[in-house]
Amino acid sequence: STDVISRLGGAKFAVLMPEIRNEDASAILHTVQERLLGMAKRNRWPVTFRLGAVTCDGPTCTIDRIIGAAEDLLNDAGKTGNNTVKSRVLELAADK
Repeated sequence: STDVISRLGGAKFAVLMPEIRNEDASAILHTVQERLLGMAKRNRWPVTFRLGAVTCDGPTCTIDRIIGAAEDLLNDAGKTGNNTVKSRVLELAADK
């Protein structure tokens, strides 16, 4: 009931899951990826997916900071190929 899905623009979407830990978010993304790829294959859609999870807990975690980290993560995933799932935990002391 606390999760929110939003389109950021183009083919970019964000899912806010404020009550999910990083390990659980990664598992959820793998399930989403599997279902999306299955649907694409059944419909013969020539598409691929890059999914990323950014976890942060603290007052320095603004929405702009989280979205920026997610975009960096997905750009990095694009370098290793499509149909990739990546996750990252923002370190409060190290990341600014």
